[in-house]
Amino acid sequence: MKDNFNVTTEELAKQFGVTSMTIKRHLAKMPHIRYVGSGYSGHWEVLDQE
Repeated sequence: MKDNFNVTTEELAKQFGVTSMTIKRHLAKMPHIRYVGSGYSGHWEVLDQE
């Protein structure tokens, strides 16, 4: 996500061999990763962890 902030949850799911719902569930638990915008016009942001 740091290198490609436009990656979709479906693409991540295919890469890791899980469902897109699993990806969404895991991302929701990560406070340093957030989606900015809405739908197709948004992008991921990876914040610095302290």
